[in-house]
Amino acid sequence: MTAHRPWTEDETLLAYWALPLMRAVGRVTNRPFPAIAMKLANLLAVETNFREGLPNVSAMDRAVVGRFALHADELEERVAQLLSGQALKDDRTLAEEVREEAVDLVQRHGIPLHLDVLSALLIARNLGRIIPKRVIAAALRTSDQVVEVEPFVFTRREPD
Repeated sequence: MTAHRPWTEDETLLAYWALPLMRAVGRVTNRPFPAIAMKLANLLAVETNFREGLPNVSAMDRAVVGRFALHADELEERVAQLLSGQALKDDRTLAEEVREEAVDLVQRHGIPLHLDVLSALLIARNLGRIIPKRVIAAALRTSDQVVEVEPFVFTRREPD
């Protein structure tokens, strides 16, 4: 067993940042927060072959992880449909809608940001809207204010 180590301020900050997302999942599913936390631990157990998480997994837990573990785009689209309660818009329309906000994030932070981080920041800004990462990338790639410095890593374009 590993020794208990205290949480750092940065670790606590990241956990606190995720709290609104967990509350949103609770509202959508009409489940209490502890139930959401336990379900996450069950899914983690399946995903890690029981090296982490809780052991009381269901057949549904196994089925969901089995279906979506290697298909993040499909998972994002299903979640977006569930949260919006409506059919998804096409990628071009979504890219146009998210471009300004995504560019604002890149410019405001002023450092290279990976697409995963940008996606999480956009979700935190508006919990009712989840935009697939491929759409965010397409939006940023069409902006003259942002440059892709590595695959899926964006930063603000410096003036010439």
